[in-house]
Amino acid sequence: MSVEDELIDDNLNALNTASPRIVYAGFWVRVGAALVDVLIQAPLIALNVYNSFQLKSLSLALLLVIILMIYKPAMEYLYGATVGKMAMKIKVTDKELNPLSLSTAILRFSPWLLSSVLNLVTTIMLFTKDGFQDITGFMEIAAFQSELGFEGISSMLGLLVIVSGLTIAFNNNKQGLHDMIAGTYCIEK
Repeated sequence: MSVEDELIDDNLNALNTASPRIVYAGFWVRVGAALVDVLIQAPLIALNVYNSFQLKSLSLALLLVIILMIYKPAMEYLYGATVGKMAMKIKVTDKELNPLSLSTAILRFSPWLLSSVLNLVTTIMLFTKDGFQDITGFMEIAAFQSELGFEGISSMLGLLVIVSGLTIAFNNNKQGLHDMIAGTYCIEK
């Protein structure tokens, strides 16, 4: 190897150590992060279910829906990751690898935001529907919800979330549809 080749190799090595290689977080590590986040949110979800069957408090239901709704964008804005992403040692960045702005975090959350807004609307409608206070069974609540007429919209929004997640598996930069919309990347720390 010539002296010139050694200098080129040294320069390339210096560049690689100066700017570390970016590793995009793949589909399964992100599924793991999402599962951890569901476990983190499980007590609030359980309380909301209990409220629907026993307490019947609209204000508690709305508070829980709003807390669950702001968890993901707030955590990604404030900390660059949800608890699940932190556990999996990944973070969310913008195109320049900077932390997310609040507007970018909300834009990234848009597929889930649409579902969350629908959840808010259906919660209000369900809790204010005549006869809801007397319902104690799961099937009765399901029947009440079907009378609201949002199954088609809910299914389409659920499909949007699934498609957004599946695009991670088929994209070179491991971007979900929500990442492409917001111009974000999920990378290993």
